[in-house]
Amino acid sequence: MYRIVTGDCRELLNDVSDVSAVITDPPYGLEIGRTDWDGDVPSSDTWLRVRQRCRPGALLLAFGHALTYHHLATAVEAGGWKIMPMLAWIYGNAPAHGMQVGAMNTRLRNAVEPICCALNPPSTSLRECIEQTGLAGFRVDAARIPSLDGHGRFPSNVILDDSDSVQLAFPFARSGSQVTGDEPTQRAARDSDLYGRFGARKAASHAYGDDGSASRFFYCARASRAEKHAAGPNPVPTVKPVALMQYLVELACPPGGLVLDPFCGSGSTGIAVMRSKQGRRFVGIEARSDHAEYARRRCELEDVDGEL
Repeated sequence: MYRIVTGDCRELLNDVSDVSAVITDPPYGLEIGRTDWDGDVPSSDTWLRVRQRCRPGALLLAFGHALTYHHLATAVEAGGWKIMPMLAWIYGNAPAHGMQVGAMNTRLRNAVEPICCALNPPSTSLRECIEQTGLAGFRVDAARIPSLDGHGRFPSNVILDDSDSVQLAFPFARSGSQVTGDEPTQRAARDSDLYGRFGARKAASHAYGDDGSASRFFYCARASRAEKHAAGPNPVPTVKPVALMQYLVELACPPGGLVLDPFCGSGSTGIAVMRSKQGRRFVGIEARSDHAEYARRRCELEDVDGEL
């Protein structure tokens, strides 16, 4: 079940409580498309108000931009959250930006989106919080990467898209074998987007019985045009893929928990919550009325239980 509210999250958060996880794609402070909604990174006061609506041990996963991530993490920490190791979504089909001057450019191609990870500190120990509430930790068994041995790989903090430039840059290797760094990628080295020589790594202590790209991470492509515009022309230019958001939902929120997205956009997090099943609920807040209305239309196509 879901609820999407239009307005400033700082003014509407008092109507929300008992949040188990916050999963959101807030403004990056880049003025994307010269639009007003991306003018500033949310302030520490905003993240404080969000935290005050959360249960002790709730996790926050907030997307950022490589250029302004430090502002995001600083504001989140100043809002009382405990910063944890970030996650990274890496993709290979990002456009190049910057100013070209002869053989030089003012920027490199941005192929990574950092995801700020933070914890609402519980008053008890982390062990006690996990055992008593199911919060304060990642649900690793729900997010294991499939493998032939049936146990699955322990999830990492790196998420890749499925583009050739990402997957094929890693050497082809069999599970449990030693990866020396000298193996050829699945395409010629001169075409690779990755550079450098890497030292030998020890063979894995546990083999998963499979082979393929030595990366072995969770894969998620960027949102397709069909996904972005499933409910008609989408006014939001920065749509996150539902599969990625569902992976994060299942990683961070226990069954039956409430997921909050205070910067709801076109509703990808809400759809992800509904697809994750297990009784999870969703509240989204979106300042722009056209974005919020589009999020409602997308969620209506997905939901069978109706609004909260």
